Amino acid sequence: MAAAKKAVLGPLVGAVDQGTSSTRFLVFNSKTAELLSHHQVEIKQEFPREGWVEQDPKEILQSVYECIEKTCEKLGQLNIDISNIKGIFNRIFFSMYDYLNQIYSFLHSAHN
Repeated sequence: MAAAKKAVLGPLVGAVDQGTSSTRFLVFNSKTAELLSHHQVEIKQEFPREGWVEQDPKEILQSVYECIEKTCEKLGQLNIDISNIKGIFNRIFFSMYDYLNQIYSFLHSAHN
């Protein structure tokens, strides 16, 4: 019996959503915005003092890896080819990049 052919959807886009208590990875069809698969992992928070919160960066990174891996496994179970994922982004990175770029532009123009 021949193996089932993988569904061609896409291009697909993946998104990392890093929150204060969990990490999520979601994959969308870029043409329809349909959520195809996702996975979420809770992450630990420590409160060493009142008003402080700490998180282990290695645990955060590992949770991103786990979410991507599990989401891709789910896509495979849906017979969706993960090679159609053409972009992965993290909205906070882009927000920080934009914010830092604005600060740089302001400082640069103030000195010229």
